[in-house]
Amino acid sequence: MGYGHSQKRPWLAVVLGVVVTGLGHAYLGRWRRAVAWLSVDLGVATFVTPEATLQALTTSAQFPTAELVPIFAVTSISIADAYLLAHRAGPNSPSDGESGTERACPHCGRSAEPELEFCQWCSTRLDEPDARAESESEA
Repeated sequence: MGYGHSQKRPWLAVVLGVVVTGLGHAYLGRWRRAVAWLSVDLGVATFVTPEATLQALTTSAQFPTAELVPIFAVTSISIADAYLLAHRAGPNSPSDGESGTERACPHCGRSAEPELEFCQWCSTRLDEPDARAESESEA
């Protein structure tokens, strides 16, 4: 059984983003964005939405939708961002540099996790030169 590439599913990023703002970004490995979106959402809930509205969500059956528009807007933009990131993120797509010093695999050219000693895509050791490239250059 061969191992294929691990492409993230956009629909799963959307579902997770609906559950908790930023969770879709966490699924994609975009931790800074996940924390940023959650912080913005909590900031809007704290500083923009009236406290009486937030209390009404737990105490009354009436849902004050007009006053919750800012929270819904931030959550919707976060979900759209997670979807677009997941949709764009193919196996060969470059990272946005969030994880620090990513390096390219000499064998397959995909970005490899910096803390690993091997490529997670093709299992080539990263500290050794690509044997295929050497054999092709000798021929």
